[in-house]
Amino acid sequence: MIDDALSRDALRAGIAILHHLRKVEVFTSISSHDYAQQQTSLAHGYPGAALAFANLASLDPNAGWEKSAHAYLSESVGSGVSTNSWSNIFDGVIAQAYCIEMVARLHGGYRKARSSLNATALGQVEAMSREAEGLQGFIPSGTFDITSGLSGLAPYLKLVSGESSGAAHVAHMLTSLIANWVEEDRIWNPQPPGSAENFSRSPNTYAPVSCDLGMAHGLGGILAFLAVMHRANLAGDNARVAAVIAADRILNSRIVTQWGEDIPAHLAHTVPAVQEATRTAWCYGNPGVAHALRLAADAFGVPTWANAADSLMASSARRTPEAQGIQNDMSICHGAPGLLHQFHSYERRYTSRVVPTDSSRSPAMQILAAIGSCKTINDFVSLSSGPGVWEGAMGVGIALIGCTHSSMSFLDELLLIA
Repeated sequence: MIDDALSRDALRAGIAILHHLRKVEVFTSISSHDYAQQQTSLAHGYPGAALAFANLASLDPNAGWEKSAHAYLSESVGSGVSTNSWSNIFDGVIAQAYCIEMVARLHGGYRKARSSLNATALGQVEAMSREAEGLQGFIPSGTFDITSGLSGLAPYLKLVSGESSGAAHVAHMLTSLIANWVEEDRIWNPQPPGSAENFSRSPNTYAPVSCDLGMAHGLGGILAFLAVMHRANLAGDNARVAAVIAADRILNSRIVTQWGEDIPAHLAHTVPAVQEATRTAWCYGNPGVAHALRLAADAFGVPTWANAADSLMASSARRTPEAQGIQNDMSICHGAPGLLHQFHSYERRYTSRVVPTDSSRSPAMQILAAIGSCKTINDFVSLSSGPGVWEGAMGVGIALIGCTHSSMSFLDELLLIA
């Protein structure tokens, strides 16, 4: 863990950010997203804020955080149910259902709204799975990935399957489908990495170009999904087979840099390509993939995956801030807050020393420096990429508080690192 003085500074700054955003009207005034998305988005809107404040209330029950959680959730639920035909864990009815379920389990209430949202969300998951079953050729990442696709639904399905046989059935069906795609070698992109078509949900029938190895849109995320579902007894026998295929492909792609072992962002299909170390982030890079490997190692009982994960995380910790590729980025997905959270989560869960012992290399220092460059917390929040959890100020606050308090580890569930 980081030293005591830095921990205190991080906690103080994190609390200040969340305190600034505790009122819905403040959040709304600085959000660049339209009101409809604020009402239904975990990533950028009210559901995510409610989830953050509900967990903060568990840390300090007498500070009034629970009231803020209920205010944000009421604002979200009051909008009704999202009618988007394709939802995910971060946006739409599934995001709403997940957040209200989590808040209700922490603090009670919302019985009628929970029932309505869960019925709609589970129906949508089943419809999405049925639609995906009919895809031909290679599977586009927008269908299977964590941030916008089916793998990201693991936290929600795990949460509700214990109370609903229908939810458990849907979870098994979805896990089997994704495992089959891996076994059939269909997780290849027919477009160059980063192209807009790469993230579509249209059937891919062209020659494959690359395989994404990262957490957000690639095999790392699928491996984490399979591990989470297997550990929750929501996966069949083919989950283990698919996990071995995914882990082997990831580990066989390792390269060696001056920092140690690294995982490239993409693996070329046929044409040899220069594989360079990617940025040190959750979405693409060592930290996210290391978490996926370690999670799978525990779930499927493969110690060599755990050893490889430790090596990748150690490589991440050795990088200087300049080499991390995330400078001046204040997002959970691909910035310093996300890296900070992953370091502390990994160390907390696996008792492996990965947090840089040199405080100058800690992502916390980058974040605090960015905050310190502003005259007030209000200025920092206003200059962030919105107030939300995923890429905005609220995510920064959660990561800073998480340096010392595991009560903010709800983020682990969303990132599929736990």
